Amino acid sequence: GGWLESKMVVGYQDMYNLASQMGSMLTAWRGRLKQCHGDWSKKQLSTLLTARKVTRKDASGELDDEKGLGQDMDSSVLEDKTGGLSWWFTQFVGAKETEISVEDRMRYSVGRGMLVFGSLDSLAQLDREIYGVKNLVQKFLICVLSSSLPVSLPYPVLLSLSKLICSSGGGTRVGWAGRERASQLVESKYVNMVYLAVLDIYNVVLEIMFKHAAETISPNFPEKFAFLRSTLARNLALLESFHQLTGHEEPQGEKVHYQVLKEMEFKIETSKLKQIVLPESFARDRVVVSGDNIFLVNAKGEDMEAGLVLAVHHLKTGEVIKQFTAVAQSLLSGNKYTLCTRLCVLDEFVCLSLSHGYPKASISSRDQVFLVNWVEEKVVMKQTVSHSSRLQDAVKEREGFFNHSDSETDSDYLNTSYDDDDDMVNTSLGVSLTRKADKVFLLHSEVVLPELGCMSEMEDWGQHVKIFGLPKDRLLHELTNVRVLDLHAGLVIYEAAKEKLSNRKKKQVLTKLNDCDVVVKWLDLVTGKEVYQESFVDTVQTPRPVYKYSIARLSEKDTMVLLYKVGEELISLYRVDEDGSVELSQQIALPALTRVGNADKLKMQLQSDGLISFRHRLAIPSLVLRLPVHVTRCVLARAGADNCVAEVFVPRNASVNEVFAYDGTTSSGYHTLAPAETIVQEGNKLIILETKKREFEREWVVSLRQYEFEKPALDVMNYDRCIATEIVEKAEVTKREIEELVVATKSKTEDLTRQGGGAISDDEEEIAPPTGGVQLSLPQGESESVLL
Repeated sequence: GGWLESKMVVGYQDMYNLASQMGSMLTAWRGRLKQCHGDWSKKQLSTLLTARKVTRKDASGELDDEKGLGQDMDSSVLEDKTGGLSWWFTQFVGAKETEISVEDRMRYSVGRGMLVFGSLDSLAQLDREIYGVKNLVQKFLICVLSSSLPVSLPYPVLLSLSKLICSSGGGTRVGWAGRERASQLVESKYVNMVYLAVLDIYNVVLEIMFKHAAETISPNFPEKFAFLRSTLARNLALLESFHQLTGHEEPQGEKVHYQVLKEMEFKIETSKLKQIVLPESFARDRVVVSGDNIFLVNAKGEDMEAGLVLAVHHLKTGEVIKQFTAVAQSLLSGNKYTLCTRLCVLDEFVCLSLSHGYPKASISSRDQVFLVNWVEEKVVMKQTVSHSSRLQDAVKEREGFFNHSDSETDSDYLNTSYDDDDDMVNTSLGVSLTRKADKVFLLHSEVVLPELGCMSEMEDWGQHVKIFGLPKDRLLHELTNVRVLDLHAGLVIYEAAKEKLSNRKKKQVLTKLNDCDVVVKWLDLVTGKEVYQESFVDTVQTPRPVYKYSIARLSEKDTMVLLYKVGEELISLYRVDEDGSVELSQQIALPALTRVGNADKLKMQLQSDGLISFRHRLAIPSLVLRLPVHVTRCVLARAGADNCVAEVFVPRNASVNEVFAYDGTTSSGYHTLAPAETIVQEGNKLIILETKKREFEREWVVSLRQYEFEKPALDVMNYDRCIATEIVEKAEVTKREIEELVVATKSKTEDLTRQGGGAISDDEEEIAPPTGGVQLSLPQGESESVLL
């Protein structure tokens, strides 16, 4: 048997059982709501939440007042929408929930449910979705009964029989609606998707009904719960469309579905050259997605071919488009270099930066930056950028502080803690590219902190930026104490510190830009002129507002700049003409963005006219770990629309150095969330990358998942069917090969027996059938093995 015959496969009966349990809990919660006379008012909600009492030890070890602490902790949920780490520490570190009466527990359960469900209408919609799962199973059973029974029965009788079969567990052996093997694999996948979506919501309601407050207490959880509900509705609609297509009906034509492409893996090799060091902690920086391609760089080769080898793969198929030596080892003047800067790709150009004297100190400290045209396979620019004296001093300081490794390839040298944002660093290097028409510009930046700090603090400090132009390879601008906010289409938007330091020595110190007055400037790199600037003053009474900028090139003539003041309801769009003039084009409303409040790590991009993608980070309590989990919410939304075009929550994968004994792929505790480390949003698609280390092979691989949004159900089903057909064909080929091997072995044994050999001699080669299986790489990250 194969995957479909396994007892581990989720079937229609399992889906029905889970939906029934879910419906029973919702009915019980409605009973509690009725006893509490719930009216869904904000005042009553706040009162019900105060039924939970929490104590916490202060610095002296004494317990704080129960009532005050409990009330403050729960009422803050109604106002705060950030749910960051500071909120998490306030809620859980040193806190202990005290025993409360059964009546108070019921009241708190009602309040928590009202907050999560949102409204009576939303609860009714959830009831309909759960009923829809049960109804789909019953309809399927009615079709099976009507085609199997020798006589025709009235619909009410068939309905009663289907309910009786489901309630008694008799639907376990019903099977599948699809006739062909490939169709059954697709159907099994969709049933599994619906089951896992219901299971995620089931765990939430289970906490509301019977458990202590955990994740549901998070201020941003109602938004996440809305995503879980939308996932269930979308997955259920896809399974219904499958049944319509199986019954020769026209499936729903709405473009609301997500097409999840086949997951791919790419090997990240260790350096094969002594002259080029590839630290393990920078493995993910050697992989970049741009356009329809994925770019990987390795250090290998022999003689004239030795150097940095660039491989370009097609994003959808994984096929190698090009592979060549992008930077020959002979260009590196015999010194040892380290690749510790993220690979940068723009159209046909790839930027590779190799560091000497970084991250380990050396007499000579510089970057060798190469701009390679990967289409023509040639280096178009080689630029040497010397490191500043303050960066060299910071490198020596950090090296003296840790001083725990003599090997430049030690994976822990630049990775000192369990999560990237918490790595202790004091320097950072980066390169970026932008172009307008035939002019290409290279930005080289360095950041130096006054002392060791977390990686996440880097973006708060000023940068030392050098801008070079092609084709003349000359330095155009050098900026100090600036923070680049966005870069695109030959336009760079940056903020600069307004502090005027008279002391020359102080000028060597970069500034934390979050704590000072700044001026935001728009610099046209083609003309070298500032086309716009605005000053912001930061005081205790009036803190400086937070602005987000995004540059988009929607036409050959005009460049659009999206400006969003965090917390406001409108987004401003500015047009920058070819002559450098700036004018306000329009103001648009984006409810999907403005209702999230002061979003952490917010990034946004204008994809097309009226279509905006954005993502921001949430810190939520984990259902598995005791530490919070960072989750990135990725959204594609249209201007003026309340609902999102697409929404995906991506939990950050645990590091390979994670000290907890849990698999990083389940660190969030949710089944419908795919973990990742790198997220790319382009147009109506989302690409997430996850790096893994295979301990047995001692090598790194990057796993790539792709989501395409706004797809009709028919397109999604056709794609999944093609993948399933490939799997079935591979399984059949493997089965035939095994059968041929068995026949060959049997024939050889019989020949030896007739010849009087009696057995295979020691010098005969014994033929044994393989023991492996066929890997089913279904989309959505669901891979199962079939042993045939």
